[in-house]
Amino acid sequence: ENGDSDKYIEDQSKVKTYLAKYGITASDLDKYYDEVVNQKVLKDWCSIYDSKFSPKDYGDVTVKTEWENW
Repeated sequence: ENGDSDKYIEDQSKVKTYLAKYGITASDLDKYYDEVVNQKVLKDWCSIYDSKFSPKDYGDVTVKTEWENW
């Protein structure tokens, strides 16, 4: 909310336009998500906290995107 509005895009159509402008595909986003969330954040989280979740197995977690079928 308090971020730089020139760098934060909330509207779904503007996000799609931005991604298309820079040639970023849904596959690219999935790859980046895996690299950042699974291989860094979740890996670090599991090394610090006792958790049933891991980069290889989310356990009972279901990840849903804000916008379906885009």
